[in-house]
Amino acid sequence: MGDLDSTHKQPDMATMTISGSRLREITVNEDGSKSTALWEAPTVVANAQNIERFIIRNANYINEVSGTKAVSSRIDLSKCVRLREIDLRGCSNLVGVAIPKTNSLLSIKLPSSLTDLVIEGKNIETL
Repeated sequence: MGDLDSTHKQPDMATMTISGSRLREITVNEDGSKSTALWEAPTVVANAQNIERFIIRNANYINEVSGTKAVSSRIDLSKCVRLREIDLRGCSNLVGVAIPKTNSLLSIKLPSSLTDLVIEGKNIETL
């Protein structure tokens, strides 16, 4: 799957859900060269269990109604049990990330704005 530049717009969306049994990778602005406004929901939930790479760089939740950057957003990756790599650097209004219980996770890169990190299971042993 190629680099994703935008999402399907739905006004006043509280949660954006990413699903797909064949989905292996989410990649947005992988090299971090662009500043990208990405999602219109304060919470992103990934239910695709087969995702191995989740990379979103320099992207933020934008309140589509007011056109302003929101105060905070969260990403829930707790169901992505095959994740090997997470890179969320530069997502300046991302304050919460939930990481799955898995032995496969090898690399996590998080933004400096993060205040809430949920880590379960054996992740501590492999990171």
